Amino acid sequence: MPHYWILCVSEDNYEIARAHGLIGMSERAGKAIRRLDVGDMLTFYINRTKVDSPPNDPAAKVQQFRGVARVCGEAFESNDLIWNIRAGELFPHRRPVEFVSDMSAGARPLIEQLSFVTNTMYWALPLRQGYVEITAKDLATIQAAMEARGG
Repeated sequence: MPHYWILCVSEDNYEIARAHGLIGMSERAGKAIRRLDVGDMLTFYINRTKVDSPPNDPAAKVQQFRGVARVCGEAFESNDLIWNIRAGELFPHRRPVEFVSDMSAGARPLIEQLSFVTNTMYWALPLRQGYVEITAKDLATIQAAMEARGG
């Protein structure tokens, strides 16, 4: 039975992940990438345009869910620099993924429908760790919003 996840990434690194068919996590999240199983499904929360954008820059905020991917390989480590980095972080803990969708939907309109959001005022707080396990219903809600938007 698959598990479902949201990974928080910048838009520039989402595009790189799509191009390479890989997701990556930081040193501190290294154990988390091993919690993913082949067949798990994930979507991405795009928080800002570029990984090195100032966190409170309104021009850089994106706040969208984008894309759906299936984990299709085992975890591995690599120090090859493929993602844009901040503060020297290489995202060395990696897993291959197969993208099945590249549609997007705004996050804010969905916050009251998502089970992992327990405080609508601070709805993005759980995403700050970089990944959140969600329910199948949460992923279905996000996918439906993407499809309704038409991309």
